[in-house]
Amino acid sequence: MSFQDKSLQRSDCRATFVFSAEDRVCTQAKETRISKITKIQVELGEDSHITEDSLRFCFQLLSEKTIAREAVLEIEPSTGNALTLVSFEGE
Repeated sequence: MSFQDKSLQRSDCRATFVFSAEDRVCTQAKETRISKITKIQVELGEDSHITEDSLRFCFQLLSEKTIAREAVLEIEPSTGNALTLVSFEGE
């Protein structure tokens, strides 16, 4: 899929949440001189209307050409409706 196709996905509400979190992680990683993100941990609210499968799909699509492309995405269920970045690790 091309980059143009990905930008169209960003208009979807779920993809926007994932793009925002992924963008924050990559920005913070670069600021701390991390060149490769190996793990990202998020909490996914049960009332967020985002399924784990759709979160993983959006993450895979949006991180494809970033320093997070090989990262393991760990998803922990939580209460509420938020998608919360808990932590990330890198090299």
